[in-house]
Amino acid sequence: MEGDGEIPTKSSTLTKAIIGCLALILIVLSLLYIVATNHSNALQTNVGNLQSENNNLKTQLTSDNNTIASLSSSLNNTQCTPSTTLAAVPNNLNTAVTPLVVFDSQANPSTTLISVGNGTESGGHGNLISQQIEKQNGISPTSNSNIVQAYGSTRILIAGYSANGTVQAGDQFVQDLFTIASNNNSSLAGISFQNIPIINNAGQPVVQIVIGSDSLPSDGIVAANIAAAIGSLAHTYSSVTCIVSH
Repeated sequence: MEGDGEIPTKSSTLTKAIIGCLALILIVLSLLYIVATNHSNALQTNVGNLQSENNNLKTQLTSDNNTIASLSSSLNNTQCTPSTTLAAVPNNLNTAVTPLVVFDSQANPSTTLISVGNGTESGGHGNLISQQIEKQNGISPTSNSNIVQAYGSTRILIAGYSANGTVQAGDQFVQDLFTIASNNNSSLAGISFQNIPIINNAGQPVVQIVIGSDSLPSDGIVAANIAAAIGSLAHTYSSVTCIVSH
């Protein structure tokens, strides 16, 4: 009879153990569900926040693009104020066809001439055009005085008593040209020396520079310097406008 009493006791203990395990499993499953639910809610919240931020960015980008387009449209092809109203436009001189420097034997007497060098330089060297100017006006350079002077309406004499004097006279003439140009009204391209036109208002030289056929080499250098100065001043002016574009 004692054996019959032990079986129910063992069965009851096993049942309790099973029920306890099931309860523990339910608790664990409940906790897992709660954690999963919270995690899912957090993910949904983050996704919602990201979508909201994305929409805000799209809205801001659209607004910025509209602002840029509006500014671009208002600025495009509109007038602005340039830093200067006139710009120099250089003239390309064709000296192969119209030379600036010629020998006295090739000089056109009807043209305005800038004659370089003394008419009777030492050693038999001289410039025939300079000789004519000196004889007609009763002048000649001295050891203490160079000549940088206009005579009549078509002759300019650049001469010194010696080669060094002619170089000095040439330097003075070039400096005078640049001073005249800088003092001119910027809307005028023409340059005159002592009322003799050197460059007309179209920016074209209207003179020839003459050296003697047997003149000293230094006269050629002086003539080249004068030609370079005239070439750099041969320009016209063009009005400057300013337009904003993109």
